[in-house]
Amino acid sequence: MLEESFGIKLSRSSRRWVVGVAVAFVVAHVLVVAVWLALPSVSSGRGPTRRSMCMNHLKQIGFALHNYHDQWGSFPPAVTYGPDGEPWHSWRVLILPYLDQSPLYDQYDFDEPWDGPNNLSVTRVQLHVYQCPSANMLFKNETHYFAVTGANTVFPPSGCCSLNQITDGSSNSLATFERSGSDVPWAAPIDPVFDPARLPGDPFGSLGARSYHSSSCQFLFCDGAVRGLSPDIPPDTFRNLVEINDGTSPVEF
Repeated sequence: MLEESFGIKLSRSSRRWVVGVAVAFVVAHVLVVAVWLALPSVSSGRGPTRRSMCMNHLKQIGFALHNYHDQWGSFPPAVTYGPDGEPWHSWRVLILPYLDQSPLYDQYDFDEPWDGPNNLSVTRVQLHVYQCPSANMLFKNETHYFAVTGANTVFPPSGCCSLNQITDGSSNSLATFERSGSDVPWAAPIDPVFDPARLPGDPFGSLGARSYHSSSCQFLFCDGAVRGLSPDIPPDTFRNLVEINDGTSPVEF
């Protein structure tokens, strides 16, 4: 065709090269179309994958909490206080060595608050284990995982809780949960406090729990298991899961 249209006489090797380029172009075009058509299915699979990754982060936190318990005889306190009586350090800082973050922990200065001048270089570090993969976390240091705090919880207002104090059973008691869009730095000694007054209309709201994933929110139980709970969970059932020794074990949910 080239010879007829442009009066160019090609050698046999040149014709083969032209044909090869044309075939390669057609194949590349077909591949591009195929990938484009496959994009919806790839996108639809991202949700379950990211949910699994989020669950894995919570499981890692669960392992860290139990390793802390093995060494110190209790779970960490929700916060530790400075000489000024203010919350200085978070449980998320205390379990860093059990999350393979010993170098970061060693740089942390417990003689000043989490946002003190020497600690800012540490606390500004992004830790993916404290973030849900579904969030847009480019160079951000916020956390999406929080402790269940409040009276009669595994993270009481003061002091620590051990496994033998969880008389309802560790498999029936909540430890941590996910909260999307928190804007709370992972090192900040900030966790929502359980508010029973919000239970009737909004069980998850009583803890400030919310998820990037549809239909359920993921919770870490005190035995290390991670389960997705529906926002339609009965308020009384949710309260039983939050409280560690209300005498309602086992809980059906």
